[in-house]
Amino acid sequence: MYNSKSSLLLLLFLINSFIFFCNADSGTKCSNTSSLIGFESNFTMVQHQLRGHFKILDDCSFQVSRFDMLSGSSDVVFWGAVAVDFSNITRGFPISDHRLNQTTYKNASFSIQLLPNVTWDQIKVLSVWDVTTLSDFGHLTLPTNGSDLYPGRVHTMFDNCKNLSGNYRVRWSLNVEDNWIEIGLEAATKTMNYMAFGWANPNRTKELMLGADIAVAAFTEEARGEKKSGYLAIAFGGEMVNSYAYVGWIDNAGKGRLNTYWIDGKDASNVHLTNENLTHVRCKSENGIITFEFTRPFNPSCSSHDKKKECKNILDPTTPLRVVWAMGAKWSEHLSERNMHSVTSQRPVRVMLLRGSSEAEQDLRPVLAVHGFMMFLAWGILLPGGILAARYLKHVKGDGWYQIHVYLQYSGLAIILLAVLFAVAELHGFFVSSLHVKFGIAAIFCACVQPVNAYLRPKKPDHGVEASSNRIIWEYFHVIVGRGAIVVGIAALFTGMKHLGERYKGENVHGLSWALIIWFLIGALLVIYLEYRERQRRRDRFLGRGNWVLGNVEEDDSVDLLNPHHASARTGSQNSGLMEVQLEPLSR
Repeated sequence: MYNSKSSLLLLLFLINSFIFFCNADSGTKCSNTSSLIGFESNFTMVQHQLRGHFKILDDCSFQVSRFDMLSGSSDVVFWGAVAVDFSNITRGFPISDHRLNQTTYKNASFSIQLLPNVTWDQIKVLSVWDVTTLSDFGHLTLPTNGSDLYPGRVHTMFDNCKNLSGNYRVRWSLNVEDNWIEIGLEAATKTMNYMAFGWANPNRTKELMLGADIAVAAFTEEARGEKKSGYLAIAFGGEMVNSYAYVGWIDNAGKGRLNTYWIDGKDASNVHLTNENLTHVRCKSENGIITFEFTRPFNPSCSSHDKKKECKNILDPTTPLRVVWAMGAKWSEHLSERNMHSVTSQRPVRVMLLRGSSEAEQDLRPVLAVHGFMMFLAWGILLPGGILAARYLKHVKGDGWYQIHVYLQYSGLAIILLAVLFAVAELHGFFVSSLHVKFGIAAIFCACVQPVNAYLRPKKPDHGVEASSNRIIWEYFHVIVGRGAIVVGIAALFTGMKHLGERYKGENVHGLSWALIIWFLIGALLVIYLEYRERQRRRDRFLGRGNWVLGNVEEDDSVDLLNPHHASARTGSQNSGLMEVQLEPLSR
């Protein structure tokens, strides 16, 4: 027992000694020779609601307190630079391996160690920097040679904060000695909304705004608070990658510049300068707005053996041109990772060069989705069902097959016309430009011909009377046009799916197309089966004519015998050989 206690005490002594020497060793590395030790400052907010108090502790560490920040990317670091301008701050360097990748910081405090190769003399500006987006969330400026260790106030840093509601709060700092109060309002609200705050009349218990001293703040659409861009870029394609871009900017001499590029990736090394044949080039900046214009041929003037990228930049005026755009803070002819955009288009804009119109690409509109479903209901279910009823239900007694045929055909035609009206109203016009529209017009024309054709049909001949030539021509015409309408209608459905994929980049278009293919394959198998059964039924009925039963008065042997198909079949059978007649007794 004594030996175990002695061993435990010895182990505790060794651990305590190890910790002491480690602290002593780290203390020797972190000296206190810098003239900036003790410097304090507040971060100047740039974005992400960054606030915080900064203090240098020694030569290799600093402290951050009362730190607030909305989450950024997973690569937000403390960053050092020689100046706060864009060119210098983007050439900066991380000063610590600490990552600010927490979701949200609220009144946080922590101490940070500098990297071993970083000293305070190398840092003139300390920033909270997002490496992924090259964004400055907030920064502060360090004094030179220890001068001005207590700089002036930062107007985004306050001593007190009060949440007035879930998305509205007020901050303030009070200085009784100097007789002033500083107030800041924060609200998560829409762009065109306003914020108001003030002192109510203490004698009022309701309608507090009346007689109150109120300050109102808001943005107008003409004077938005965003930082203006330093360059403007447009590109022909669905996105910037794998597109031909045109970049306009104002250089350091105040002269407008315009260059052309081929972009095949997201890095600066993937932006390749091209030499397109541009004329009437003009680029200018007025009131912070950059505009540029140029003229280029539809087909680049290149030889057949020319391998340059710009030789493939061919424009077809009959096809909608997809255009995307981006803006950024700085551009130069010597590209690097710093030439990053700050604002980009959310989706391409489709420009019709022949009509001079444009529209933003968007998700599939609900009305057009209804149009597609109604067309599938008509061309995929109702109209084919009407044809199947006329083909395979005639053996049913009565005119039920005829009623089903007529009702399904007229219902399908009504749905088709209604679906066309929906599409025309949604697209604000009727444009016969795509293959889908052309197939659709042909199918609708054939479908509309059928009711007129049915109204003009010749009279059906009586039993035993040979059909007239007009009746035979009408039947052939009715069958051919009806089945042709189905074929063209199905083609319109598939071209509509293809048009959907090209126009809206639907991720599920491929799956819908396969579902449509499977549906019509099932329909084709059903037709094959019904056709086989119909032929089998007719064959059995024809052969059944030889199995006469004397005295069976329920069988009407006059109907099929007058059918020209069976008459010809019977003639063929007689020509091929004698018919076998089987007599069966009634008592069997």
